[in-house]
Parts: sequence; structure tokens; C-alpha cells
Amino acid sequence: MSSIPRFKRIAPATLTVTVGTPTGGIADIQHWQDGNQLAIAEAAATPGITATLAFSGVTSILRLFVMGYYVGTHYVVIEFWNYTDSAWDVFDTIEVGSESQVYDIPVFDDTDYISSGAAQIRLNHPSAGDNTHDLYIDYVALLY
Repeated sequence: MSSIPRFKRIAPATLTVTVGTPTGGIADIQHWQDGNQLAIAEAAATPGITATLAFSGVTSILRLFVMGYYVGTHYVVIEFWNYTDSAWDVFDTIEVGSESQVYDIPVFDDTDYISSGAAQIRLNHPSAGDNTHDLYIDYVALLY
């Protein structure tokens, strides 16, 4: 009989919000179902939200796990930093909703997304923002 594989998790080490107004911080998204969440209010700018999460001690990535939701009229993309191309690669989209959704995103080839133990993801609202819209994140982890 085969066993179900158990993934090890790496929580993000840092959070940098360059566009938008955060309520809460990195500690609010590092622990599964702890009742805390990070909220980011959109800026009335283009882009509306840009938040980067950095991970350290990364040796491989099998999946990215994000739990959250977006209250607005557009969407927020989930991107990985590609160290080879020096560009952000879109992996998934957080659509409009009012309840937390689980985004379990496979990473089939992690070669371009790890550099000297570092990895980065970005939550990006690429279109013009509206300061009455918000992104809510409950949990983020890399699984390996």
C-alpha cells in the first residue's frame, strides 16, 4: 500500500507592499487557520496592488499554496519571480469573491524560480485600482 505524500512547507519570510495599503503583516499569513489575515486596500493608481512575498531556505518548489479572496471588480494575479528571465511569470488569478478560496498551484519546473535558496511571489492587481476594493490573504506557503 502506498502512502499519501506529505509536503513540507516554507512560510514567507518578508512582505513588501509597494502599492496599496496593508492592514496586518507577514505574521498574519504564516500560519494555517489561525484566525488572522492580511488585508491590502487598493490604491487609486495603476497598478492597484503590488505585494511581494520573499522566501528563504528554498531548495525545491512543488506547489504554491495561497488562501484568500479579492473584493473588487477586476482580479489579482499570482506571479513567481523568474530569476533566469528577470521577469514576473503569472501562475494563477484570484478572482472576485467574498469568501476565502484555496489556490493550490503546481510548479512543474522550479529551475527558474529559485536562486541561492531564495524565491519570490507577487500579488499584483495590474489594472487601475479603486480604494474601496480589498485583497484578503489568510495563508501563503511554498510546498516541497
